[in-house]
Amino acid sequence: MACTASGAHGESSYFENREDQECYGTVKMKHEDEDEDSEAETRWGWDSDVLEANAVSMTRDEAYHEDYREQTMKAANREMDEMAARRMINKQPLEGSGWSKERVAKALKCQALFTKKTSTEQDVREEGKEAYYIKVRLVGMDLKVRSRKHPNDVYVGVPGHAVTRLLVASTDLRTHSVSTGDFWTAFLQGKHYKDGKTRDVTFWCPVMMCVCVAELTGPIYGEQIGGKNWKDTIGADYLVGELGFEESMNQEGSYYHKERDITVVLWVDDPFIKCPLRGKNGEAWEMERIHAQMGSKFKMRNFQRLSHKKPLTYIGMRVSAAGDGSGRMYLDSAEYIQQILEEENMIDCNAVKVPMSRDGAQGCCCKPSDDQCNRTHAQQSTKWKVSVAEHYLLPTDCCAHFNQQAV
Repeated sequence: MACTASGAHGESSYFENREDQECYGTVKMKHEDEDEDSEAETRWGWDSDVLEANAVSMTRDEAYHEDYREQTMKAANREMDEMAARRMINKQPLEGSGWSKERVAKALKCQALFTKKTSTEQDVREEGKEAYYIKVRLVGMDLKVRSRKHPNDVYVGVPGHAVTRLLVASTDLRTHSVSTGDFWTAFLQGKHYKDGKTRDVTFWCPVMMCVCVAELTGPIYGEQIGGKNWKDTIGADYLVGELGFEESMNQEGSYYHKERDITVVLWVDDPFIKCPLRGKNGEAWEMERIHAQMGSKFKMRNFQRLSHKKPLTYIGMRVSAAGDGSGRMYLDSAEYIQQILEEENMIDCNAVKVPMSRDGAQGCCCKPSDDQCNRTHAQQSTKWKVSVAEHYLLPTDCCAHFNQQAV
């Protein structure tokens, strides 16, 4: 299990990160009142649910090892500072807090998750970034088996990958600019709970190194309503309500401004922005204006404009521009595929033209204890992931002209 229950409060239990346990984004629990049809396994999202090629989950022991401890503490302080500024009040250690067993049992349980992210060689070389950095996120365990919210309160529509592919294929960089950015702790920038309400929370504090209690003034990562609350804040309230965008009727999370000819595709907290170039010299002031508007309303970072010298990374995919002046763009996941091949020692293997089916990837019938079976499972699983990634993300036709072929 990714989280373990402590019985320090009698039959009522709170959850903490144990030093000997791995703390990933999954927790498996079974409750006496759980329906047969309900899922015992609950997963929660980070900034997005897209697997990133440069991100690796860490256990608490790994995060606080002497090799990473300094960076971990910096990241932990940043996270808790953001929580204190935007969401958390009356934080204190559980011991001596005066909270009753009943209050602790009813509180939202959270845990600190640790991730190591590796910077690209280009960022290290050209921008002086460190080779890696640590990310700490306090995530709520708002389990549906305990309290399932109504679908209308939790549904969050995100644009399909086809939107990104078509946007890439239809954009001419001679007349438009393309850029991306990142919302800092996006869910914490959403609206507060209605009517000024608060919610009790218990968690292991990555700064104080002990179990703490506090009150939340709004949704955090891991809460069932967190995603919708953020989308309503950035989409309906800001882009549509304040800036005059319209949301696509058949691709939620995609917004267009008719007068300014700006398209914003928002994959949770990752914006992909297309703006027209203005003036005789093709100036990008429209892009700079929308960046300034979004940056003045929300805490953001890493605004980057696509150029042939500087490709962009968007939800785990690479977006690059042709250097021949044609204005073409390309979309691929080469780095992620390369990483999978290197991890599985498959660099010299022959590629397949037809993606393997999921049934084929799970077709091994050996016993789980058989080492050969385990290797076969890993190879088949990797083969399926790589072939599917190639099938959907090959850059051959994702350029600024359709070239009489489907994208």
